[in-house]
Amino acid sequence: MPDDRTNDALHKAAFLGPKGENADELERLLLEVLRDHVFWRRNFHPSDPRLIDERDKRTEAFDEMSARLRDELSQILAQLKRAAPLYSPRQTAHIVSDPSLPALVGYFAGLLYNQNNVVAEVSPETVREEREYFKGLARMVGYPDFLPETLPPDARSRRTAYSWGHLCSGGTVANLEALWIARNIRLYPLAVRLVADQTDA
Repeated sequence: MPDDRTNDALHKAAFLGPKGENADELERLLLEVLRDHVFWRRNFHPSDPRLIDERDKRTEAFDEMSARLRDELSQILAQLKRAAPLYSPRQTAHIVSDPSLPALVGYFAGLLYNQNNVVAEVSPETVREEREYFKGLARMVGYPDFLPETLPPDARSRRTAYSWGHLCSGGTVANLEALWIARNIRLYPLAVRLVADQTDA
């Protein structure tokens, strides 16, 4: 059983820290993600031609665009410093906190590898991971398991209880979806009755 000191160290290792104490570790992790992703890009059909060559990088237009990007980045970083210091223990005014290192690194990796989790054809791996996450969540709270993807249609129709879930952009969308589902469940009998009445007429 871990003691309090061990637990404290585990928590401290999982965050950037109010003073950026774990900045070196975050930098290493982000660089590892970037290098891994670039390696993947370079080895995806390696015989394909490069679209950005060294001659492009030496043009005036390329230099101008790169300089503009750096200038705009400096400006937006300066503006963002007016944000609330959510990383500080002094900031407890809202129900938000400093994101953990796994969240930061995972978010960066997700942006590089796949920004759109809309359908399995576009994002086969992230959709699979999404299903695995919700399977675990369903088991954790005592809900029945997901329907296996390989289950035949006739077997699916015999399953009366199963779980389902998906990731969304945040709490607002999640609440709207919950209200939408609650409305549909509540009004379903009335809708059936209205359709039946119209059919009888």
